[in-house]
Amino acid sequence: MAAGDIKIFAEKHNPRPAIVLEGVDDFVQVDAWGTDRQTAADTVGTITAWVMPEAKDASYTIIAAGDVNADEFIDFGIISGKLSIVVSDAATTDLDVISTAVVVEPHVWTHVAVVQNATRPTLYVNGVAVAMTDTTATDLTSWFDQMSGIDAANIGILDANTSTTQDFAGAIGRVRHWNAALTAAEVKNDYAERPQSAATDALQISNWEWGVDLLDSWAGANNGTAVSAAVLDPQYTNMTSQLKVAETLVADDISMSFDGERMFAVVVKAA
Repeated sequence: MAAGDIKIFAEKHNPRPAIVLEGVDDFVQVDAWGTDRQTAADTVGTITAWVMPEAKDASYTIIAAGDVNADEFIDFGIISGKLSIVVSDAATTDLDVISTAVVVEPHVWTHVAVVQNATRPTLYVNGVAVAMTDTTATDLTSWFDQMSGIDAANIGILDANTSTTQDFAGAIGRVRHWNAALTAAEVKNDYAERPQSAATDALQISNWEWGVDLLDSWAGANNGTAVSAAVLDPQYTNMTSQLKVAETLVADDISMSFDGERMFAVVVKAA
């Protein structure tokens, strides 16, 4: 852009606490979560998260557990706007399931979930099961019980097989994990932020809310450690995301306004 160029943004005001990532080797380390679930030999599970990526044409990990020295991992992520779950067991891809359509857009808060019910995984977006493609279906039942070398787990990056990949750029809101295959109604409850039953709550393992710290507020107590540029933002919004990638300068003329549930910003570039 050149001096005098104008960019105008109009976004829904929908703030959420989040961990904000630059996409270059920054993430939240939760190793104990991965090793604990492997030790527990979980056969079922549900992971939910709020996500706001910065780009559509990229591969991002939301949360993953892996073996740093071998091709073994469980990776819940986004591939070019499609929700994905991949499980690799001893260098063999057991399952690779991806949403058939693009379901996660940049600069928009989206609730995502994966449910493994010991038969197969199901992917949900904003509380609704989505059409899926079984790219690999060697063993659709694969979960933590089939892992043997998990020694790393992270929110925002995949660490496995001697490399870190799929660095998340953008924001990841609350992340939850249950040692249970939640029903469609229970996934919908999580999306709508309605309370679950006491029985369902009893099976929750972890809850990273990102309000004021990196603590896991649930039974697992698998507290996170921020690595590199990962930072907390208590009110990350669609507008924050847009302005973050707009490469604004101190000298730019920026004006903002608010009308009900929408925020407006006008950026006049200085150079």
